Amino acid sequence: MLVPCPKKRTPDRRTSADACARAGAVLAGSWVFIDGPTGDDNHEPEWFKQERGYVADSQPGVLYDLSRDLSEKTNLYADHPEIVQDLKSLLQRYKSEGRSVGHRSG
Repeated sequence: MLVPCPKKRTPDRRTSADACARAGAVLAGSWVFIDGPTGDDNHEPEWFKQERGYVADSQPGVLYDLSRDLSEKTNLYADHPEIVQDLKSLLQRYKSEGRSVGHRSG
């Protein structure tokens, strides 16, 4: 007899402290917002960056649409200022409510 598996529920919005030196991150639907510039905080080797297609930019933050860019190669921060503002406000609200904590070492 086959028993159906319950549907896995995924939250629509999640918040996280970024593991790097950035201020935080929010996942809302297919959007990922990181409140800080791209950088080389994890010191990946050049060959890896080239293979992955990594291109640094000068944007003050990062916005990816995972429904179209699962590998997070294209920063859409400048293209969608309204989404950036909404997610930045959401992140600030989460922080003020104590729902997000900074990176802890150790």
